[in-house]
Amino acid sequence: MTTLDLRFPHEVRTVLAELARMLADAAPAALLAHTRPPEDEEPEFAEQWLTGLHRRIDEDTDAARRLLNRGDFGIESVEISDEEALAALRGFAALRLALRETALGALPDEALETGTVDRRRLKAAQRHAYACYAALGEIQAALCDVISPE
Repeated sequence: MTTLDLRFPHEVRTVLAELARMLADAAPAALLAHTRPPEDEEPEFAEQWLTGLHRRIDEDTDAARRLLNRGDFGIESVEISDEEALAALRGFAALRLALRETALGALPDEALETGTVDRRRLKAAQRHAYACYAALGEIQAALCDVISPE
């Protein structure tokens, strides 16, 4: 079991849960747009491979959504299985990538990853998306810390 201890105001938890619900459908497309099946495989295998990957992305984003929708998440420490923590970590990565591909597509990747985005130059929708992107990143970092605490 893994113990995750993050604190978020109720409003932030609500926004993140709603965002995850909205992005869950976009996440597989955002990831699969950058993914190619092995070139030396038969077309049927390639289609099955992509279908399996899509299903895994759906499962991982569901794990992230389950964590966000827990009544105690962000209020107190939560216990989740190591398997669920890893799935949620992958799910948050997929959700962040979906945000990058949609609302934050005009921003350089390096600025997003280093936190050097000048929020004053963003439109309101981009500011909100960036705030969610950063919050999801904090959850990812916390999951990384408890999954591999070294």
